[in-house]
Amino acid sequence: MSVKVITAATVESAITTELRRLVRAIHAVRPETRDLGGLLGGSDGYGVPWESAVFTMRMHTEDPPECDCEPGRQDSANYQAWIDAGRPQHAPPKHVPCSLDCANNLPNFRHHATGFEVRWHKWIGRSLEVVNLPANLPAVIDECIASVTGRPVVRYRTIYADPPWPERGGGKSKRGADRHYKVMTVRKIKALPVGDLADPAGCVLWLWATGNYLADAIDCAREWGFRVVNFRPWVKAVMREVMIPPGLQSNGGECFAALPQNPGLGQYMRCDAEILLLCVRGKVTMPPIKTRQTIYAPRGKHSVKPDCVRVDIQTNYSGPRLEMFARQRHEGWDAFGDQVEGSIVLPGAAQLELGAACPTS
Repeated sequence: MSVKVITAATVESAITTELRRLVRAIHAVRPETRDLGGLLGGSDGYGVPWESAVFTMRMHTEDPPECDCEPGRQDSANYQAWIDAGRPQHAPPKHVPCSLDCANNLPNFRHHATGFEVRWHKWIGRSLEVVNLPANLPAVIDECIASVTGRPVVRYRTIYADPPWPERGGGKSKRGADRHYKVMTVRKIKALPVGDLADPAGCVLWLWATGNYLADAIDCAREWGFRVVNFRPWVKAVMREVMIPPGLQSNGGECFAALPQNPGLGQYMRCDAEILLLCVRGKVTMPPIKTRQTIYAPRGKHSVKPDCVRVDIQTNYSGPRLEMFARQRHEGWDAFGDQVEGSIVLPGAAQLELGAACPTS
């Protein structure tokens, strides 16, 4: 039996992740706030000034806040003495708390309904001081984000994605994916807020990858907070009725057999398969029907994946479900893509040259 030990570092990491998710949502609504961050904290690391009925956020600056009370004046004097001494410590002197409404004592973040408060030194995640940590932190941040965007936050338990990997082909024939749709760099694919879309309690991600970008696909899944647990190869084949002669393990007769189609040209080898990674996050229920690992289905139009894959996923994994880079809507699924009507809006992210192929449909 394994026991998961929740350490102070684990809690701080969770708080940091959720607060930065909120900052990214504010950046999406007010792009001008992206310039308020610093180098060390990253674009979403210093916080954003925000005041609402749901929550308040204040940036932490290195200088002590203006305050006319005696502790505030003493803080300023201590800080100046620290500067004059050549900053002998790693961090400035701590402030002297006075009244609760004093600028020196206000938290950087406060959720008004729960009284959840966080203070940090300079950037989110550094020297955190936490008061009234809620039992369901993601739900609290979801409420804050909904108040910022005006839309409820949906956290998906099933995500199906086929990113437009930058397959540009080799040689002079120009036979890459960029002939058919806009592609994205690996860096921009990795920057997509897929982790913000996933239900932290449990989510399964089905991620298509080509051979050239298999390692990058695994890196992306890990960056989004998933772990790769298995895969399904798609062998591009047609089913034909064939006659099997009698043998030691068969009486013979008619049966269906998968006959591989002509492979592509490829670079290092002639490829006739693609890989669908199975990735999980949190606790995922085992599927009621265990499908065979290998997918045998004919090749369709460029980048179009077999419909049977989506059917298998919908049969075995619960919603809410999201199909990323979709070209059309399917019942029981939300969709994201620049060619689909009613596409969801990614939380806290600009439209990053989104691929128009929508390869999964």
